[in-house]
Amino acid sequence: MNPKSISLRWLIYTGLLLALFVPGFRGETATRGETATRGETATRGETATRGETATRAIPLPEGFVLAPVVDGFTLPIDLVFLPDGGLMVAEKGLGLGSESVAAIRLVRDGILLTNPVLLLSVNAYGDSGLQGLALHPAFATNGYFYVWYATGENALNWTGISVFRLSRFTFNPLSETADPASELILIDNVPRGAYHNGGGMIFGPDGYLYLTTGDTFAYNPSQNLNDWRGKLLRIAPTETGYTIPPDNPFVGLPNILPEIYASGLRNPFRLTLRADGEIFIADVGESTWEELNQVIAGANYGWPVREGPCPIGETTPCTPAPVEFTDPVLYYPHPADPTIGSAISAVAFYEGDQYPAEYQNHLFLGDINQQWIAHAALDALPVEPGEINLFMDNAGAFVDFEYHNDALYLVDIYTGAITRLVYTGDPTPIAHLTADATLGPPPLTVTFSGAESVSPDGSPLTFHWDFGDGTPPVITSTATLSHTYLTDGNYPASLQVFANSIGSNLATLPITTYGGEIAHIQLLNQTDPDRDLFHGGDQLQFTALISDTSDLDPNVPFVWRVDLHHNQHIHPIIAGFPASQGLFDISDDDHGGDYNIWYRFTLTMHTLSGVSVEIYEEAFPELVALSLASTPFPIEVQLNQVTHLTPYAFTSIVGTHYTLTAPPFTFYKGGYYEFETWNGNVTEPVYVFSAPEETSTLTVAYQFIGPAHQSWLPFVFKGTP
Repeated sequence: MNPKSISLRWLIYTGLLLALFVPGFRGETATRGETATRGETATRGETATRGETATRAIPLPEGFVLAPVVDGFTLPIDLVFLPDGGLMVAEKGLGLGSESVAAIRLVRDGILLTNPVLLLSVNAYGDSGLQGLALHPAFATNGYFYVWYATGENALNWTGISVFRLSRFTFNPLSETADPASELILIDNVPRGAYHNGGGMIFGPDGYLYLTTGDTFAYNPSQNLNDWRGKLLRIAPTETGYTIPPDNPFVGLPNILPEIYASGLRNPFRLTLRADGEIFIADVGESTWEELNQVIAGANYGWPVREGPCPIGETTPCTPAPVEFTDPVLYYPHPADPTIGSAISAVAFYEGDQYPAEYQNHLFLGDINQQWIAHAALDALPVEPGEINLFMDNAGAFVDFEYHNDALYLVDIYTGAITRLVYTGDPTPIAHLTADATLGPPPLTVTFSGAESVSPDGSPLTFHWDFGDGTPPVITSTATLSHTYLTDGNYPASLQVFANSIGSNLATLPITTYGGEIAHIQLLNQTDPDRDLFHGGDQLQFTALISDTSDLDPNVPFVWRVDLHHNQHIHPIIAGFPASQGLFDISDDDHGGDYNIWYRFTLTMHTLSGVSVEIYEEAFPELVALSLASTPFPIEVQLNQVTHLTPYAFTSIVGTHYTLTAPPFTFYKGGYYEFETWNGNVTEPVYVFSAPEETSTLTVAYQFIGPAHQSWLPFVFKGTP
């Protein structure tokens, strides 16, 4: 390990890079770069423009307000409340793969403290890094807290391979830090994947620790009771480690991990506890359903055989779950448009009495893909889609909800902010801020607009503008206003609107002025330099191109972030990587068969004068139309374990891998047929293929064996022949 690279990563959390790297979306400040015309699909990236997401007006139910609590986090992933009212927040991690560093941060009186509670060496690639945080029930006296994280190169007992681990650390109330040497490893060597690593963690009313693990996109481990993945684990923490609760359902059974409490999960990202002690699992679905499962000892929730209330890939009406599987208690379907998708990412019960009666004791759930919040009563189970009520749309990318002191606290991983959903009873207006320019050399004249701000009762709005550059705020009755920025700088412009003397949220939009040379991003396909659109398995080189670096910060001139855009949500793949150049490997995984996928490479350039300039470039996939066929008759085949009747057409990213499974034999119109080949040359019914560049049909052929009478059926002896 290069000592210089280590020191740069630690600077991220010790002041320098924290001051420079503003988390979340920064407005449409990006110059698309020299390769912005990559294919006809490039316009898809416009659906996630920076700034629109961060400041969009949110149609809250009347009387509700999203009140700011604290911001300034980088990829916050989980939140717990300390007994004294402080907030402990886990950040996912910054850096390149196993060289990353994650932080646990502390908030006091609404202020994010500079010094972290703990820095962890993690592998933050994809949906990895630091994923879960929980306090021991006796935290006030023992200081114990538990983390679920993917090990990095400087982690305790590093073996050269990143794995997931459950560890305990001890909080020192005097220094408000945790000594890394206090780490006690409880569960180790859980296989890590780029995606689907779980992370729900909670102490139940029984005093036991519950932890969810994902299937790491491997499907089959979820049904293997000798594999940690795709499970709900339950342990009894002790001073020296943990014991197995005696009533765990598989205690004493051979070849089964006794920590397992339930199985058949895909990506159970969050757990929540109801006031009556019941625990629920939010399990992110694949292509058809999102689901909430009630914790039952020994339950098998069905993945990858079932998804939601149906066999995988099917919609209602469908076959009920056989006795060995437990269906979810709440579920909702994905949108009909396959390029949208869903992902249940935050859940909590509202247990107070400050919200109106129709929300009390309801489950609130957030979908990071569709970016809405909904609520539902769980009085009568199961809760079907029509019984789930939309609460707010365009709400944010929430990854955690927590109930505390009569309000719900919401963690937004994209904006790096924590907000509090409160009820005032007043018809509160909502501010929305846009600008015609957010980056340019001074003097830069920017025309701001608050035209999309909302007055709940239609009364006139007054607009309170703050340009963030030290000039006096301006109040107008009109929704547009221009302002000229005269010097280089990063300026947090903001707008608050008032209706009937009631103030709105504060909508912000960063403005950057810089008169020097702005770098360009070059993306080069190392696998095939002539290829503009990527294939699965390609390697891309990303480079900051600039002719004169004399005006750049010599310590950290460039910092990179790489995001995987998947439908309407984003997976942060790499964040906080300080370099002028790097290599990025495109996964050849099919990502559940979705093709609405692209990557955004964001470069933050730091100048000597302290100005941060952010640009980005996007890489899009080459798509191909594929179809499944059969001869001499239609037949049901499985594509990635989802059943389809031939002929069936689908779209794929070139180079991604799929698994086709055909029945070894079948019956058709009185005849008995056996599998012959896939495409005339693959002689096994299970066919793993890579999506080709050309439009193709994959055909399964069956051979007629004879009439379908008894002599052609599979023959099994019982007893002595």
